[in-house]
Amino acid sequence: MGDMGDLPFERVAVTGGSGRLGRHVVAALRPSCEVTVLDLAPPPAGVAFVKVDMRDAAGVKKALAGHDAVAHLAAFDAGMAPAPEDYLDVNPRGTWHVLQAAEALGIRRVALASSVAALGLAPAHPPPALPIPVDMPLAPTDPYGVSKKLCEEMARAFVRRGALEAVCLRPALIAQGEIAYAMAKLAARMDGCAPPPPASGTGWRELNQGLAPTRAFVSPGDAGRAFCAALAAPAISFGAYYVTGPDTCSQRPTALAVAEGYGATPTVAPLYDDAPRASAYDLAPACRELGWQPQDSWADHLARIVAAG
Repeated sequence: MGDMGDLPFERVAVTGGSGRLGRHVVAALRPSCEVTVLDLAPPPAGVAFVKVDMRDAAGVKKALAGHDAVAHLAAFDAGMAPAPEDYLDVNPRGTWHVLQAAEALGIRRVALASSVAALGLAPAHPPPALPIPVDMPLAPTDPYGVSKKLCEEMARAFVRRGALEAVCLRPALIAQGEIAYAMAKLAARMDGCAPPPPASGTGWRELNQGLAPTRAFVSPGDAGRAFCAALAAPAISFGAYYVTGPDTCSQRPTALAVAEGYGATPTVAPLYDDAPRASAYDLAPACRELGWQPQDSWADHLARIVAAG
C-alpha cells in the first residue's frame, strides 16, 4: 500500500520544518511539491524559508499566504521547554494562529502534529484495550500532554466552523541517531537484556525519565511519510491517528509490558498472538483512512543506525 499517493497541493508550508521531526517531513514532501519552512532557525540550503515566531499572529498569516496546505509541527517537544508554562504559551497559541490564518487565507488542509502524550496514559488512566483505540478519552496531566490535547481541540473547533480539514497525527518518540541508541539501552536494561553497541555520545536527556510502558517508537522516515499521507488523503474533515512503528523497542511482549507498567490488564486483541511485540497503538485507522502504515521495524531501523556509525 502506498504511503502518500498523489499530493493534491503545489505549495505546502511546514512550520517547525527545521526541527527534529520537521526536517524529515520536509524531505518527504519535497519530491512532490514546493515546500516553504516557517521556523526560527533556517532549514538546509535549497529550501525556501521564512523566519517567524508562531506566537506572532500577523507574521504567521503573512508567511502562510500563497500556500495550498500546511503541515504544522512548530512547538516545544517533550523535555524541550525552558519552563512548564512555556508549553502552554507556545504550543496551543501557535496552533491557534496557524488554524486562524489558514481559515482566513482559504487554506483547506492542515496536518497537525499532536502526540501520543495527549492520551495521558498512567496507572490512573490505563489503556482499556490493546491496541489502544484512537477514540480513547484524552486525560493528560503534564503540561506537554495538555498542550497537545488543546491543539487537537482547537483543530476540531475550526473544522466545526466549516472552512478547514484537519488531520491530527500522534507520533510516538522519534527514534533517530543517539536517541535510538538511548532508547535501545534503556529498554534492554528494563528488560534485563544485553544492550546494543554503544553510541559515541550521551543520548537524549528526556530518556533519563524512562520509557513509557508501551515502548513505542517511530522512525523519522515513517513519521515523514505519515505527514505526506495526512495531506494527500481525500475525504477527511477531521481525524486523529497514531504514528508508531509496527513493533516496539522492547524484547518483552507488549501486553505484558503495558499491564506491568500501568498496573492494569487490558483486553488484548488476537493480533498479539502472532505478533506479541506489535505496537500498543491501533494503526489500522491510519492504514485504512490515510493509506499509511509503518515500514521500519525496530530491529531493521536500529541496524541501519548502527551500520551508519
